[in-house]
Amino acid sequence: MKKIISALIALLVCATLSAEGHFGILAGVNNSTLSLSDFKTGGQYSFAGGVTYNLPLGYGFAFQPELLYTVKGTKWTEEGTDNNYRVSYLELPLQVQWGLDLIVLKPYLFMEPFVGLALAGRYNDQSFAVSSFNMDMKEMRSRFEYGVGAGAGLLIGNRIQIAAKYYWNLEDFNYKYEGAWTLDGKKTPAHRGFNILVGFLF
Repeated sequence: MKKIISALIALLVCATLSAEGHFGILAGVNNSTLSLSDFKTGGQYSFAGGVTYNLPLGYGFAFQPELLYTVKGTKWTEEGTDNNYRVSYLELPLQVQWGLDLIVLKPYLFMEPFVGLALAGRYNDQSFAVSSFNMDMKEMRSRFEYGVGAGAGLLIGNRIQIAAKYYWNLEDFNYKYEGAWTLDGKKTPAHRGFNILVGFLF
């Protein structure tokens, strides 16, 4: 996986050096969740943002790699106790866009594969005896993640970009905690969710 990420970064650098496009910054909100057996889960809202490079390819197509900081997690209730966890990731989506150039406006659709690396995590127990702790990343089966996303966006004046997407992680999230909350030893679904990002291209 490390070799794959290194190769993708190398391709991104080559693309930026060999063609004319626009660098940009992105910021917005992310919502993610996953399903846990026997528990009703809900989405966790968090910040998402980073940098991007938009490269027009002609015929309405564009290639837009991004480097994002995003947070994924979920919340659930267990015996009247509210629980949640959040894990921050550094992600590299490779977005392929297609849209209609209406001079000032360009609506477009896109699809993207992505890979990521878990940086840190935190678990919170909101019971009477409130407890929280930093998650030990060594207890994750793998800190690497991968998945796909799809969505739609609008480019205004070739500078302002607004995009919304739904994404699916293709690898189960698996973290082990020796206590009441254990996601190890049983199959757990992968993260899924949506985000909305606003960008400015230079």
